[in-house]
Amino acid sequence: MRSALVLALTLVLAPPSTARAAPSSLADLRPGQPLEVRTVFVGDSVETFSAVLVGVMPGGRSEGDLILARATDERVLRSGVAQGMSGSPVYADGRLIGALSSGWAFSREPVFGITPIAEMQAVLAHPDRGGEDGTVGPTGVDPGPRTRFSLWTWEGEEPSKVEPRPSRTRPGLTLPLAVAGANPGTLDLVRDDFAPLGLQVVPGGRAVTPSRTPPFVPGSACAVEVMRGDLNMAAIGTVTWVEGDRVLLFGHPFFQSGDVRLPLSTARITTVLGSLNMSFKLGLAGRAVGTVTQDRRAAVAGRLGPAPALMPLRVTVRPEGGTPQRFAFECVDDRALLPQLVNTAVLNSVLESGGTAPAQSVRWTLAVSHAGRTLRVGDAIAGDAPLAELAGTLVAPLRFLLNNPFARFRPDSVAIEVEVLPGRRQATLRNAVLAAPSVRPGGVARVRVELERWRGGRETIELEVPVPDDLPDGRYP
Repeated sequence: MRSALVLALTLVLAPPSTARAAPSSLADLRPGQPLEVRTVFVGDSVETFSAVLVGVMPGGRSEGDLILARATDERVLRSGVAQGMSGSPVYADGRLIGALSSGWAFSREPVFGITPIAEMQAVLAHPDRGGEDGTVGPTGVDPGPRTRFSLWTWEGEEPSKVEPRPSRTRPGLTLPLAVAGANPGTLDLVRDDFAPLGLQVVPGGRAVTPSRTPPFVPGSACAVEVMRGDLNMAAIGTVTWVEGDRVLLFGHPFFQSGDVRLPLSTARITTVLGSLNMSFKLGLAGRAVGTVTQDRRAAVAGRLGPAPALMPLRVTVRPEGGTPQRFAFECVDDRALLPQLVNTAVLNSVLESGGTAPAQSVRWTLAVSHAGRTLRVGDAIAGDAPLAELAGTLVAPLRFLLNNPFARFRPDSVAIEVEVLPGRRQATLRNAVLAAPSVRPGGVARVRVELERWRGGRETIELEVPVPDDLPDGRYP
């Protein structure tokens, strides 16, 4: 009798099995049915909050079905459904039915959407091929040639240009992108870059690795990192399902990129910050525990174990007469995100090294290593706001390489040196004269040039211009 009682209590008190399937049909769910949602409110301890099922909205193959529920727990009634709860597992009668995946800004009630677990588990059927075809980061498979039009109009109508639109947006609950180590002057750039990708930039922090990190269970906080080092960026979400080394997250896509290889990490939640618009979790990434391998409409999937290596990025800022400041980063190797991440790292490094002032000059060098060879590109910029021009100029060669149409270009590392000089060191060329009337191929042409300095006088200097060995004889204008 006693053993039977113990067995009965065990069945009642045991947590829902992570491996059990959802109800055989969404028709088994009924409005008013009590639900239990698992998530992390503070730290790394999984807690539960209560909800009630509102109904089921059948959808097509593109958007899938959506289960609607309303939170009834006092904590969620106060804060609302929060960004970062994406992936929180939802149970009905002790069975996993799906993941909290969507919410609505300015909603007067804490109503949220649930992605059915059957749709999420279908993601596991895709083979993990990240890296085999050159796909690493959120951009996913190379799209190939695209047909684009700068002009589109019917005859007799006024011509109108087609404005570019963000290439990837997704409905549902936006993921909070925890950013730590960013100078206040950098945050606006980060928001502009990541808002069209469906990420909400929020304050982050630097993780202190605890002596003991709890294993992933349904409801655990998790993070997908895109950059770490002297600047940290990680999307915060929740684990839905764990079986062996396989995990399902979010209940919606990260970028919906298909086969990927991204670092999967633990996370700690500092608090849930309530907002009249959309509440969000404040948290930070912990240690890497696996690899995200699939980024699909219904879920993000991964494997626990080794984490993928990120690309090293080094930035050196040299102020005139000062001590060089060196910064180290690691970031995802992705043709769309990498230029943005490099641009952000450079701007943040310059601002942390002393900032910017009117009428500055900047010399920069970009070194990209690939297959044992290094490409170096450099230039100088002078003006009232050279850092603004540097943002687009410096990453242009990198963007060109990453979008190579013939083969996937994967840099081994990137190193950047930026020298910041006071004053607008700019001049206008007023005259140029050859010092000698002729020069042989392979020789050096000496040219006297007259320069007019920015808001200064004129001066004459002599330049030495090497003449190629194979230059044909003749007269050159």
